[in-house]
Amino acid sequence: MPIKNSVTLNKLPDVFAIVTRGAKDLVDDAADACADSMRDQIENETKSGIKYPGLPNQSSAPYQAPANQFGALLGSISVQPYSYSFGYGKEACAGDGSGVAGWMEFGTSKITPRPFMTWATKPAEDAMNLGTKAVGAELKSL
Repeated sequence: MPIKNSVTLNKLPDVFAIVTRGAKDLVDDAADACADSMRDQIENETKSGIKYPGLPNQSSAPYQAPANQFGALLGSISVQPYSYSFGYGKEACAGDGSGVAGWMEFGTSKITPRPFMTWATKPAEDAMNLGTKAVGAELKSL
């Protein structure tokens, strides 16, 4: 008599729900971590550039995050809703359409880069790694 194997897929809806919710949480947590890191770099990191007369704070040196002089760049950092394949989540944004965020990040012919968005990807990656482990643990518990 032949042996029959059967696979039960009754956990598939649970797996899909965990992965879908987990993906949204990963994106949301990464966006929050990224925006928090950008703000922290501008507000709290020590700057070693020139202290120009008429500016409230010491400027940043090349390759340091921009200094917070009048709050426009800092105020432009936000977390906004974003549509993706699993539904809606969040994305971290910097810039108000004036180009300043891009000029600071990548530099211009007259300004050496003052990156802050690039460095913010590490905390976002860390948040995603933590979330991935949480999703994995939840899947193992099924």
